[in-house]
Amino acid sequence: MSKLKIGLVGCGLVALSVHLKNLPKIRDVELIALADPNLKRRERASQLAPQAQVFENYHDLLALPIIDAVIISVPYEYHAEAMIAAIKAGKHVYLEKPFATNLVDAEQMLVVGQKSDRQVMVGFNYRFHPLYQALKQAIRSKKVGEPVTLRSVFCFVPQTGIDWQITRHGSFGAIFDIAPHHIDLARFLLEAEVAEVFVQMRSLQSQNDTVLLQLRMTNDVLVQSFFCLHSVEIGQVEIYGTRGKLGVDHYRSLSVEYTAPKIGHFARMNQGLGQILQPLTQYQYVREKLRSPWNEPSFLRSLNQFVHTLQHQQPVSPNIWDGYRNQQVIDAAQESVRTGKIIIVKKPSKTI
Repeated sequence: MSKLKIGLVGCGLVALSVHLKNLPKIRDVELIALADPNLKRRERASQLAPQAQVFENYHDLLALPIIDAVIISVPYEYHAEAMIAAIKAGKHVYLEKPFATNLVDAEQMLVVGQKSDRQVMVGFNYRFHPLYQALKQAIRSKKVGEPVTLRSVFCFVPQTGIDWQITRHGSFGAIFDIAPHHIDLARFLLEAEVAEVFVQMRSLQSQNDTVLLQLRMTNDVLVQSFFCLHSVEIGQVEIYGTRGKLGVDHYRSLSVEYTAPKIGHFARMNQGLGQILQPLTQYQYVREKLRSPWNEPSFLRSLNQFVHTLQHQQPVSPNIWDGYRNQQVIDAAQESVRTGKIIIVKKPSKTI
């Protein structure tokens, strides 16, 4: 099987810290070219991929007939423009999240994607993390009966260093920077769409850096998520069901943690001891995660899936519809902040 010829559009933080470090680990991929308007970013990317052609304008990269697919990792406000240009150039697309910055652009992207035979995979990489995949299977198996509530927390510490300094591109806030991950996880884990959205935001150290997101899913499961860009590094998801609770700590858990509806004194002590010992048994992984948020196994798994599905001519997932539905929630969240009201998310037509 011939290698998939890849172009990298955008050489910012995610490209430098994730894609350029993971692409060499994928056997069936060849990075042909990279593009970025910023000289410093191009220089740093070229050091990581010296074999790749370098372009200032990504349209020159898209004009290369040898390229089969592109990874789009440009600033959010250029996602729509770059994805549409890539599709029209006949390239498959791996698009970083968030899908877009507004619903008008997202609808245009959807229309262009629907009319093309090219595929668009959206980089919701947490779907490929073993812990979240195991959590989904536990929910499906009715381990805790019917899901009632999903609660999640996703926070970062402020990032520093040259990779951060040369790639920062505006203040979109936590609802764009990190919330798309858990919005998608809610859809993925609960196998339902978002029906209602209510959001509260605060600006502490940067614009809209703190977000409390509340959702009602189409299966009536209630979701509450907290996001913060300037706090502690933490990622947790809990499912409360009619027969107990399931939980995953992104940095500490070795497996999905189950809590029975009623737990005795000695069981509580054993459970507490397990929570103390888990970080010790996973010390190397925890150390790497604390050093940088980009040492995340699901990034590589997601890219591998993109390559595998294209080479075997299978439909990609998460796809352009998943990106669009995610953008619907973000758009509704912004409207909720403006109005202070619960916003109903409309079911989109398949012929937008």
